[in-house]
Amino acid sequence: MPVYKLIDSHCHVFSHEFDEDRLNVLKRAYDIGVVGVIESALDLKTALKVLREVKYPSSNIKIYLSVGLNPCCITGSIFNETYSFIEENFRELTAIGEVGLDFYLTQDSTGREKQISYFKRFISLSKEMNLPIIVHSRSAGKYAIQILVEEKAERVLLHAFDGSFKSAKLGVENGFFFSIPPSITYSIQKQRLVEKLPLDLILLETDSPSLSPVRNIRNTPENLVISLREVARIKKIDLINVAETVFRNTVKLFDLKNL
Repeated sequence: MPVYKLIDSHCHVFSHEFDEDRLNVLKRAYDIGVVGVIESALDLKTALKVLREVKYPSSNIKIYLSVGLNPCCITGSIFNETYSFIEENFRELTAIGEVGLDFYLTQDSTGREKQISYFKRFISLSKEMNLPIIVHSRSAGKYAIQILVEEKAERVLLHAFDGSFKSAKLGVENGFFFSIPPSITYSIQKQRLVEKLPLDLILLETDSPSLSPVRNIRNTPENLVISLREVARIKKIDLINVAETVFRNTVKLFDLKNL
């Protein structure tokens, strides 16, 4: 067994891509030291599936639920339904997210303004429910961080941040966390970001099935160890020290129990 414990701070293992082998995928992750995953459900069908798994676990990995919406797919009715679900089930949730901004896929000003409006409401809800917020900020990192600071967000994870450290700096100054996916193996941007981020603000994620260490291959939580190794290599810090620090960071941000 590994001498460290890891938590996948952001993944989608309950998406349809894992319907045929989910249990085996989780078992393999557990065998290499992944003791918990934070599943970010992007629709209520998935959220209910995860809640059943939390109540009647089929694997040794601890499953935590976060509920959010893809910024590009929000309509008023879907937002209201999701908002109400979070309000009614907040005691069963570990976080709100992923939510935020996607200025890569949405380039018109009207669409971006809608995303900002919904994002602000999710930030407000996260404070009201005392839940961390997991932020999607594709090609919008600078703007997402500015909004988070302006709205006085309190517990923040910027997942797979794709901006420069210059854009991230305001988030660092406000104690926001950044999670690093296995795509760091080929992403110069993420390598440079990790170089400058304080280790005390780094978490690990896979974003499974996306952001694999090899392009166009399904990602899985067992690849979390690749993120770990890359962070240790780039920062020139002992692997076990990095593992222990990011584990503490994750437990602290999400207030996790029984791990």
